[in-house]
Amino acid sequence: MHAMLKEANIPSIYTLVKSGAGITRFMEDFPSSQFNHVILCVPQEKDSIWLECTSQTMPAGYLGDFTNNRPVLLVKETGSKLVRTPHYNEQQNQQLRHVKARLSSDGHLIINANTMYTAIQQDDLHGMIHALTAEKQKEVLQQRFALGTYEIKNFTYSERMKTLPELEENIDIQVSNYAQVTGKRLMFAPNVMSKGNWRLNQDSSRKADIVFTYPYTDIDTVTIDVGVGYKVEAMPKAVHFTTAFGSYQSSCEYKDGAVLYYRRMQRKEGRFPASQWKELEQFFENITKADRSRIVLVKEE
Repeated sequence: MHAMLKEANIPSIYTLVKSGAGITRFMEDFPSSQFNHVILCVPQEKDSIWLECTSQTMPAGYLGDFTNNRPVLLVKETGSKLVRTPHYNEQQNQQLRHVKARLSSDGHLIINANTMYTAIQQDDLHGMIHALTAEKQKEVLQQRFALGTYEIKNFTYSERMKTLPELEENIDIQVSNYAQVTGKRLMFAPNVMSKGNWRLNQDSSRKADIVFTYPYTDIDTVTIDVGVGYKVEAMPKAVHFTTAFGSYQSSCEYKDGAVLYYRRMQRKEGRFPASQWKELEQFFENITKADRSRIVLVKEE
């Protein structure tokens, strides 16, 4: 790529990087061999274009979790120096999901979910759809969601590059016995597809700092059609809290025969002292509890 750009009179710089998903550890003040990969930097008047030449599918100008947000060495004839690759924040690493579902009186659920993934949120799926056959992709999807017994009926993916790469997923899922049915009652979690298992082990003796290198924002908007003729016996309370590690909010209502649910989780990046481990435990515990809150509907006479 360097030779081809040179032939086209486009200067580029051989760039050494310590690659690896989530790797940010680097000793900048001690000269040593810490690099394991090469990318290209194409300097521009106001910015630079970064090229990950090993990948045959990654869009030009985008560096995923493999090489983003870390020191790299620009190797020049004179004046080689360390600079930093682009960083993607929680506003750029997004997962925006819209779920429309229908719940039958016997507890089975039919889901249509449209999800837009941007920046690092789309990296894994980008790799999957370019590396696996449709049959293998379906096998992965059959293990991906915390839905108990379910079947993937249809799925499609489309990609586009704007300022950052975007990947759109449309998926139809049939879930058996999603709701617990007891007499006239339906009991189920309105958070259909984004339940996290965030419980951490207690670690009062922790010495090392807590480090998050992957900030992101997840937003779910869910509509579950259950039909008219129900009244609410129990409803998840609205939740909203903000901590140093991120924020979370969720709300739920039953209106005109449908359960309407909203969830927004944002996790920040940063380095936090070990003394905040208990706060982190509580942060994730509160999210796990809210994610699994259930609504109880009773069929009216």
